[in-house]
Amino acid sequence: MRAFGLSRCIWLSVFQAARAYVKLITFDFYAALVELRSSVIDQTFATLKGQLKSKGEAVELVREWTSHYSGLKDMNGMLHVEGPGYPLPKDPFRAVLETGLELALKEGLSEPLEVSEDTKEKLLLGWTHLAARKGTATALQDLKKKGYLLGILSNGSDDLLVPAVEETFGTGTFDFIMGSSAVGFFKPEPALYAQALQPPSRDTTTNNNQMRFSRDEILHVAGAGFDALGAKAFGFGHVIWARPEGSGESFANFLRADVLEPDAIVGDFSTLPQVVEQIQAEKKTKPMIASRSSKVLLGKRDEEEDNEDLDEEEVIFALSD
Repeated sequence: MRAFGLSRCIWLSVFQAARAYVKLITFDFYAALVELRSSVIDQTFATLKGQLKSKGEAVELVREWTSHYSGLKDMNGMLHVEGPGYPLPKDPFRAVLETGLELALKEGLSEPLEVSEDTKEKLLLGWTHLAARKGTATALQDLKKKGYLLGILSNGSDDLLVPAVEETFGTGTFDFIMGSSAVGFFKPEPALYAQALQPPSRDTTTNNNQMRFSRDEILHVAGAGFDALGAKAFGFGHVIWARPEGSGESFANFLRADVLEPDAIVGDFSTLPQVVEQIQAEKKTKPMIASRSSKVLLGKRDEEEDNEDLDEEEVIFALSD
């Protein structure tokens, strides 16, 4: 099959079976919607400016902190071993952040950095002052105008996640905010994803507490590959990986990536509403290709790539800006 070449491509899997229309779109927060690392670096440098020699030291400190956070998060299940002298942490996300910070202060620089407990708390609260990823605010408002319910589905704890979401995107953007506090585990734990099936309402004046969604009615937007894989394994109807542009992360490195790949990969967040609408449109018609491995390629027409040869199982839609 021959077609116009496309740049900024988004690959979208086509399935034979028709599914329920998407009603709820959930988003990872820290990896999908915000510039986490750069924001935490700025907040850390502002808090420790009198003790750090340069912003470069803040970069090193945050690199060590987030590295410990990732490692401790992956061992989250071990934090839930009950026994004499081993009480369950009240909130695993805060526990992991606090432990990671302690280790970073000891090991992140050439010499250990001594700070007060008040300063440590200020450093933790730096995770509530985060800059939005480019294009997210407009994309979220577009999706709301189209009638979708929006939710946060994150590893974060209520005390840090809720204020961060509200400061970055306002109080009325998300209908639901779901984190790890209610379940005590991190992604890809199924219990965390299961919250989206009957999400707790943020509006106590309505009956939203009774709202229920089937897996097929939920589309999850992940920021990390393991989250995309976990959401797909849980059975959400559609999963989009909003992989930051320039990220070197490859989904092929994950176990069972061949059968649990996301339905789309989006680099430019401004294209997200267009991709969601394409997913909805596909539900109204029979798929053009019956093969599970078939793809729909969405992107911007690139005149320089005209006459590019494509596989016969690929269907291409050229979307103009």
